[in-house]
Amino acid sequence: MRKKIQIYDRSIETAGICKDYKDAIAEFIWNSFDADATTVEIETKANQIGGLEYLEIRDNGKGICYETIDTTFGAFLVSSKGDNPKWSNIHGNEGKGRFSFTALAHEATWETVYEKDGSKIKYRITISSDNKDYMDITERENVHCDKTGTRLIFNQIYGINKHNLKSIDFKKSLSNVFAWFLYLNKDKDFKIVIDGERLDYSDIIDNEISEAIDIRIEEYEFTVHFIKWIGKIRERYYYYFIDSKHYEKYKQYTSFNKDSIEFPHSLYIISDYFDGFVPISGKIDKNQISIYSKTQKDSVFTNLIKELKNLVENKRKKFVKERAPEIIKQFNKEGAFPKFKNNRYDQERKRDLEEVVTEIYSVQPRIFQKCNLEQKKSIIGFLNLLLDTDERENIINIMEDIARLTPEEREDLNNVLKKTSLIRIIKTMKMIENRFVVIGILKKLVYELSNFTNERDHIQKAIEENYWLFGEQYNLVSADVNFEKALKEYLYVIDGNIDKEIYKINNQDRLRRPDIFICRSRSLEFQNTTQGEENIIVELKEPKVELNKKIYRQVEDYMDLIMNESKFNSGLRKWKFIMVSTTVDDFIKDLYKSQEDKGKPFLVRWDRRFEIYAMTWDDIFKSFEIRHRYLLDKLQFNKAIIEEELEAKGIELSREGSNILTEKLLDLQAN
Repeated sequence: MRKKIQIYDRSIETAGICKDYKDAIAEFIWNSFDADATTVEIETKANQIGGLEYLEIRDNGKGICYETIDTTFGAFLVSSKGDNPKWSNIHGNEGKGRFSFTALAHEATWETVYEKDGSKIKYRITISSDNKDYMDITERENVHCDKTGTRLIFNQIYGINKHNLKSIDFKKSLSNVFAWFLYLNKDKDFKIVIDGERLDYSDIIDNEISEAIDIRIEEYEFTVHFIKWIGKIRERYYYYFIDSKHYEKYKQYTSFNKDSIEFPHSLYIISDYFDGFVPISGKIDKNQISIYSKTQKDSVFTNLIKELKNLVENKRKKFVKERAPEIIKQFNKEGAFPKFKNNRYDQERKRDLEEVVTEIYSVQPRIFQKCNLEQKKSIIGFLNLLLDTDERENIINIMEDIARLTPEEREDLNNVLKKTSLIRIIKTMKMIENRFVVIGILKKLVYELSNFTNERDHIQKAIEENYWLFGEQYNLVSADVNFEKALKEYLYVIDGNIDKEIYKINNQDRLRRPDIFICRSRSLEFQNTTQGEENIIVELKEPKVELNKKIYRQVEDYMDLIMNESKFNSGLRKWKFIMVSTTVDDFIKDLYKSQEDKGKPFLVRWDRRFEIYAMTWDDIFKSFEIRHRYLLDKLQFNKAIIEEELEAKGIELSREGSNILTEKLLDLQAN
């Protein structure tokens, strides 16, 4: 017998039938579960050339009832499944699934057994891709068997082979679709079997976050299975409420379906509380609800939902916090973080900013979600400015203007800001303590090991890694390179876009080497409120060399080279030249007196655009100690520790001793 399929509104060709074999097979499996099947088996056999000789899907469901075939199987774009009071095992949609066979075969035959009036009845339905508007139906016959079910046979298969259905990709696809459903019905032994092998979906369960916990509300016990899925599941995120006989009585969306964070999850709540649960819905006459005590309006249920919401929120926060470091790496890669100089002070600021952004992302990730790069840079840049002030805890108020914080999130963020502030203080104190160690080692080099310490191998290396001795604000441009290279580097640091390869200095002194060239691009206020820049060049001498007229003239040569170079002679650039050794001669002392009216210690020459200073190592050490005396007292730093540590290292008064001390300085900066 041939029956015409009832088609509503659109043709089969334009109704969104599955085009991919994985989706098509998933539709047929859903049809089986919709028919109350607990087991769905996929069986294949390969032919000699690697294709499929046959493919069939079998289930132990209730079969396809012949008497209602016109309104169920024979109707397209309409479905009677919506009238079924069951919850999650109804997924078929308007009869589209049965026509999905066209994604992998030219023809499909359903051999089905159903029960009527105590008898088992068998017949076949066949639909061809050449004539989808009709279905061919065989005569019904009574059969002697114990079970109902349907066997779907695909004929003239194309586009897939046995390997496709054995592949990890296919099995993962089925897991993404059915894992949540199989877990929901695991106590009733629901399963999908492929060529005798049961589909194992355990590999898409995140076992590090998933767990079972018990909740008690009033006199009721609830066992909650929280499942965090790996990847994307093909289902919304639900609470599934299950009675003591493992039947689903109700389901409800979790509050995280529209969350910007990808956090796929399902919660299965089992309790005898749900044995008498009757949810309020369009399927039940609301006038009858009053005779039931357990609905969504029940106080136990509403308190349960609050507990479940808190559970998911805590799990999500843990997940986001673990993911946050990778997000920070991505932000850095994108260029969302401001640039920090490669010195210990700036790197400490960078770590502080990263810690705060990490915690903010953990507490409220949606602040950064759907932001483009410029928006991320603006948010992070503003945070960076606040962290350098005493207003860091006002970050909470700013975050609340961007995204509303719950009282718990506000408290968490407040604790983070206080914690990171404390961490920063501790790290800063450790840095200061290390600097006192540096001072102690430098004293050894320039005083006790002066006969073995030279400029290039010891003094220069030590200062190169510790140029904070001349000011926290300076950035190292170069060390022991000629002026031409050093000034190229300077232009690059200041402007960032200078072609260092083509810039040349036309001066016979361009290949002379200043020991340390340090600059800063921080603005200076001049008398007319114009802003300028300050730079510093340090000329180091080994301890046994006295600062004298010859060295002073050498520094003046450096100054003349820079002042006469058009790239550097702007009146808005301030230059400082510092020469350093252990002692100064009478010539230098006379220069000190000539500049006393300027009120600047160690100044030997002054001009509106430059200053020259002559300092002994004792001047530098004493200046540092005076600046840090308060911290020194608070740290209760014991200078004898340095002596003991050096003696324990077996450092002797020799060239090797100077080398060891220099290496120790470098190690301090690396740690």
